[in-house]
Amino acid sequence: MSGCLELKERTCLLAPEEKNTLVVWLEPAPAKAVVYLDGKKIESRNGRIGAGLTVAFSPEGKSGTVEIRDASGTRMYAFRLVRAQSCPELERAEQEFGKAGVERARVLPYGTKPECRARAHSVAARSLLFAGKNSEAAGEFERAVRLHRLAGEPLQAANDLLTLAWVYTFKVPAYERARGILAEVEKSLGEYPMLEAAWHYYRGQLERETGRLRAAVADFTAAMEWAERLRQVKIELAAAQALADCRQLLGRPADAWNTLDGLLRKRRRDLTPCQLADLNTNMGWLLLNWDGAREEPEPFFRSALELYRGDCKSPDDEANVLTNLALAEMRRGNPERSRELLEKARRVQPRPG
Repeated sequence: MSGCLELKERTCLLAPEEKNTLVVWLEPAPAKAVVYLDGKKIESRNGRIGAGLTVAFSPEGKSGTVEIRDASGTRMYAFRLVRAQSCPELERAEQEFGKAGVERARVLPYGTKPECRARAHSVAARSLLFAGKNSEAAGEFERAVRLHRLAGEPLQAANDLLTLAWVYTFKVPAYERARGILAEVEKSLGEYPMLEAAWHYYRGQLERETGRLRAAVADFTAAMEWAERLRQVKIELAAAQALADCRQLLGRPADAWNTLDGLLRKRRRDLTPCQLADLNTNMGWLLLNWDGAREEPEPFFRSALELYRGDCKSPDDEANVLTNLALAEMRRGNPERSRELLEKARRVQPRPG
C-alpha cells in the first residue's frame, strides 16, 4: 500500500491537512475490488497489472475503518485510517522554504513532540539542499532519522534515509556511506514493501554513479515495476529516464527509446506538465544522439518548448531546448537557422554579466 505517512499494525497514518490518494496492491488479483469506509461504499479505481490488481481511492480526509471486498462482498483486506496531528509550530517553517524556514525549523519550543521535531529537521534538511548547503543538509537528515525513530515512525525514518543516501551519492560523495544506508533500509522492505520502488531507484543511482551500469539497469527495472503497482508515478518516471540513460550508455539506444516511448504512451495522462516537458526533452535528446533513429527529435523538443513557455514556465529549460534545436539544425547542415535559435536562447536566458 502507498499513500500513508506511516503504516504499522494495520493502521495507516495520513498526513495532516492533505488530500491523500491511497493505492493498495492485491496479488493474486480478484476479478474486482470494492472499497468501503466505515461500512459505506466509496469511489475507487481498479487497474490490472500482471498478476495483481491495484485499487486506488481517496478517503477525503476522513478517519475510520477501510475494507476492501471482492465482487461477492467477501472482505480481502482491512485497516484503520487515522489522521496525524498537525504541528502548528512548523506551519510557518514549511511555508518559508528557504533560510527562514531552516531557522524556524531548527529552533522549536522546548517540549515540542518528537514527531514534530523530526518533521522540523526534515524541512530544514530539504531547505538546506535547496540552498546548496549539502553537508549541513546531511546532518539535518541524520537528526531527523533519530527523532523519527524516537517517535516510533520507521517508515518516515526510512524515507529520510533514502534521501540521505542520494545526498551521499551526488551531493557529498561518500559511496560506502550511501551503500551502508541502503543496506540498512533494505532490512525494512519485507515489512514496508511500499519502499521497494524508491529503494531500487536510489540503489540504481548509486550503481550508475560508481560505474556498475548493468546492476543499475536491474535496479531501475525493478523500481519501475514496483512503482507501477503502487501508482508511484514520480518514481516510475525518474526510474524510466535513468534506465534509458543506462541503456544508451551500454550501446542499446533502441531499448532506451522503447523504455521512454512505452512510458509516454502509458502515463501521458498521469504526468504533470513539467514531467511531460522533461520527458519530451529527454526523448528528443536520445533521438538527436542516435544514429539511425527512425524518428526526428524536433517534434519532441517543440512539445517540450511549448510546455516550458506555458504550463511549466521555465526560462532555463526553454533556453536549453532552443540550444538542442540549434544543435539539430547544425547537424542537418543549416548553420543560419542554428544561429537564429542560439540567439533566441540567449535572449530567453542571457548569460550572467
